[in-house]
Amino acid sequence: MLCSQNPAFLKDGSSNYAQFQLNDHQQYEVTFPDFGYEVATYGNNMAEALQAAHESLTVLLLDKEDYGESTPKSSTVDEIAQVNNGLLIPIEVDTTIEREREEDN
Repeated sequence: MLCSQNPAFLKDGSSNYAQFQLNDHQQYEVTFPDFGYEVATYGNNMAEALQAAHESLTVLLLDKEDYGESTPKSSTVDEIAQVNNGLLIPIEVDTTIEREREEDN
């Protein structure tokens, strides 16, 4: 398990770890352990997978805010059940900024 662990990304619980796993088709499958089966995505390469991870997490968090639903506390690396040969990367989403972007479009 490789892991990017930068505490600056984890301030105020504003990011969640995404778990990246290379599948048999050489695509990166992305899941968010804190959210179980609520969100998953993939990319044909790492750049696409990172972008899809950010977009998917953003949509989920904005929807949860819209409906007044709570979000789980962000887990630490040690708390996440790790997948062999996977990669954990913190994905940061600022819903205030994302709402401003939404309004500008």
